[in-house]
Amino acid sequence: KSLIKRQSWWYLIADSIIYQKLKNAAGYSSFLKEIEFYGAAIGASNKLVFDVGANVGTKSKIFSRLSEKVVLFEPDRQNLKILNARLKHNSRCIINACALSSQETVSTYYSIGNDGAYNSLSKKHIDTVVKSRGIINEKYGLTQYEVNTKPIDYFIYKYGIPDYIKIDVEGYEKEVIFGLTIPVPKLSIEANLPQFIPETIDIINYLDQ
Repeated sequence: KSLIKRQSWWYLIADSIIYQKLKNAAGYSSFLKEIEFYGAAIGASNKLVFDVGANVGTKSKIFSRLSEKVVLFEPDRQNLKILNARLKHNSRCIINACALSSQETVSTYYSIGNDGAYNSLSKKHIDTVVKSRGIINEKYGLTQYEVNTKPIDYFIYKYGIPDYIKIDVEGYEKEVIFGLTIPVPKLSIEANLPQFIPETIDIINYLDQ
């Protein structure tokens, strides 16, 4: 099941209305509730949303219902195949095959073969959160490769100031935030606690300044 859900063709089937209504009614109901939640939290008529750490595009699909344009950022090779299959033809979505950081550079990316939701540029995340939860499967293991990174300011100058930025990059949130010097109306970050308490405090202090 895990392997099937890593295939791009699976999402073409799973995203269809027929499948959703017949085989995944609970999931479809949850999807509609998330649209309602984000509509209340960020508004239902945004011009621009950034999805940093888009993974396989589940949140991006929601944001495309609430925004004129969604800019996605995802460095993972397998996830990019799925994103292109799901959202390549969605005129509201722009897919960027890169990661965000505090500067333009090349960084080591850690990819977990059996659970891409935990992939990260943060070695600390791999050594703490992933290890403590026993996520890495011996069959698929952990691979690493180099990815390009750019600061979020670069894309703000390119696309404009987003109404909302969602940042979910598995422990690398601080580096992404430190690449932001332009005030934005709303943003959210993932905070893996307790392991990333210091980084979360640093983020809050930086945004406050």
